Amino acid sequence: MPTDQSRNYIPRRDADFDGWLENLVAYVVANAVSVGPPPRWTHIPQAKIQELQAILAAWHAAFVKLEGPHTSADTITKDETRLHAEAFIRPFVKQYLKFDPVTDADRVNMRIHNESHTHTKHGRITELVEVESDSGTIRQVTLRYRVKGAANRAKPEYAHGGECASAVLDHVPTSVDELVKREVSTASPHTLYFTEEDRAKKVYYSFRWVGTREEMEGEWSEIHWAIIP
Repeated sequence: MPTDQSRNYIPRRDADFDGWLENLVAYVVANAVSVGPPPRWTHIPQAKIQELQAILAAWHAAFVKLEGPHTSADTITKDETRLHAEAFIRPFVKQYLKFDPVTDADRVNMRIHNESHTHTKHGRITELVEVESDSGTIRQVTLRYRVKGAANRAKPEYAHGGECASAVLDHVPTSVDELVKREVSTASPHTLYFTEEDRAKKVYYSFRWVGTREEMEGEWSEIHWAIIP
């Protein structure tokens, strides 16, 4: 029986993500690249497979660098490399791995979710987000978020976590679309990390609730800003 898992099938911990991504890439290559017999999958362009392999190489290089002595810049590079990897992987999975000839068993082996074949009712996320910023730590801005007007930090029903959109800009953004860095956290607070060169600049940010199913998203909050310490 296919399972309907969370949109966040990508592991949260970096060490788990490293093994998960290596497995995914190896499985795609084994089934979509000819090394003798014709491949099972011929619908994935070879250029996309090469890009997927490059994503893995870049991520692994950034990740293993943190196993020894490293700087805060190395950590930032790792975080940015992971964001770039996830931004490629999610649409790759949707476009190439969610339909035949890729099977439910293949998706289980790659540890990506299968869609449920039964309809399940889900509620809408109608709550808004309010955010407080804390700039007390150098090169960090910590964002504490909750349901707007709530006395506690409990998430709304149906919400998996909060999605933060942010960007360091030299102008006031007119839309959340300009906040190109997107991160999902499952619990408040959420911390933004910066380089030394970012200090004294403004970071703009907005939050919304996201649900356990991909189509479930709340409305974006107002766009706020903070000075990077």
